[in-house]
Amino acid sequence: MAANHETITYRLTEVGACWAVSSAKCCLTGDGWGGSPCYHIHPDRAEPRESAILRFRSLRAIEEYIAARHLAAACPWRAHEIMAEVI
Repeated sequence: MAANHETITYRLTEVGACWAVSSAKCCLTGDGWGGSPCYHIHPDRAEPRESAILRFRSLRAIEEYIAARHLAAACPWRAHEIMAEVI
């Protein structure tokens, strides 16, 4: 079952992340000239910084990122390796 924006929003809060600016696809100034619209996420909602924004082309990619964050939390000794596979 494909996730919708509400589900993704809830799951982002579970891992301490949040949408950056909007939950819609858009181009931000940091995307550069000719950048295509994508989803933007702050990986740490407690300290959102523009330099830390992650960009995703699809909701499915965000789902994979969230799943990796959950797995990294469960296996802290492999967290860096797990996150490197999705970012």
